[in-house]
Amino acid sequence: MIVKFFTHGTGGSKGVFDYLLNDKEQPDGKRLGAEILRGDIENQALLIDSLDFKQKYTSGCLSFTETADEVTAEQKNALMDGFEETLRAGLDVDRVSVSWIEHRDKGRLELNFVFADVDLEHGRAFQPYIHYQDKRRVNAWKDMQNIEYGFTDPNDPANKRLMAQRDNLPRDIKDARQAITDGLKALVVEGVIANRDDVIQALTDGGFEIARETDKAISIKNPDPTAKRNIRLTGGLYERGFKFSREVQSEVTAASESYRAGSRERYDAAKQLYDSEIRRKRDYHQARHGQPRHEQRAVAHDLSNASNRYVYSPRHLYEQRPSPYHQAFKPVRRRHRNDDRSLYRSHSGLDRAARRQDSEGHQIRNEKMGDSSWSERTRHADIRFNHRALLFNKFSKPTYTIQQSQPQPQTQQQPINYGQK
Repeated sequence: MIVKFFTHGTGGSKGVFDYLLNDKEQPDGKRLGAEILRGDIENQALLIDSLDFKQKYTSGCLSFTETADEVTAEQKNALMDGFEETLRAGLDVDRVSVSWIEHRDKGRLELNFVFADVDLEHGRAFQPYIHYQDKRRVNAWKDMQNIEYGFTDPNDPANKRLMAQRDNLPRDIKDARQAITDGLKALVVEGVIANRDDVIQALTDGGFEIARETDKAISIKNPDPTAKRNIRLTGGLYERGFKFSREVQSEVTAASESYRAGSRERYDAAKQLYDSEIRRKRDYHQARHGQPRHEQRAVAHDLSNASNRYVYSPRHLYEQRPSPYHQAFKPVRRRHRNDDRSLYRSHSGLDRAARRQDSEGHQIRNEKMGDSSWSERTRHADIRFNHRALLFNKFSKPTYTIQQSQPQPQTQQQPINYGQK
């Protein structure tokens, strides 16, 4: 079994579910050999399409060389449970949305998974798999399952292929040579390669371009476009006179037996690595997803302190102007003090006295202001406002009438002494 993660996930849900479930070439439009094992596809599609994250979902598959009938339903459930727990790493089951779809149309079993990249409790983005952070944990889980259930192990020397089909070739030249050589040796054991021409054909079928051939080596162009030098393959497998021999087959068989003999030690090492990595990822998820976001915590704090949904807490936070119902703003009737009463009694006589005529001093001040003509014309004028005309016609303008009165003899006005009662 191997674990594959697809590179898609930034678009909507239609693309991934159409690939997993639909086939336009079929009369009913359904893909042959596809079966939904877990999840509500319609609701998860709506959830994925509603997300505003760049990465909306994460998809991939558990790929087996075994057929679907060779893996029991109990084993499938155990594998799906273990893989979900590996990616959740401490989060509850109901906080992650995942669907599983089984494929049988390729003659072998594939368990396809689709994760919605969201924490269902707080709505925060949840990234199930980040390659440089999670590959060690996922690979350790894969090795444990292959040993425990006896599935085909891709790391077994007898099961290796021309793995690098150029896209998966390691960038390091030394690792690339070793990967190609191990794959070719596996093909020799299976009887696919018997001479050098078969070696060249296998390299070409793997997507490599032959750059040069010599009696002792074969050079291929480096798939990395930034690399300037070719990859030179040397050894007995690449010599012009190479032919199938029992020595190559014996070498691969011995390496495979040695690998299988150390399965117990490899399981313990994978379990130790898995436990340490799952603890590290669990701590990360607890720090990121254990608490809601800051704005959500603030709202929850205010609501928890409120006595009911109609009372704000704290109250003064929402007051924008004085309330007439607040005790501090109620008007209080002010009482007169003793000094106020004495002052009122001392001037009450003057306040109640009838209005007298204007003094000559006022006339003199108007004359000094240069407005003597106006004051002379209006001093003996009786200006009255005609309210009756405005009452009967509300659209009419108020009228004024000026009646000249006879000038009154002026008398000498006595000064007022405010100090006397």
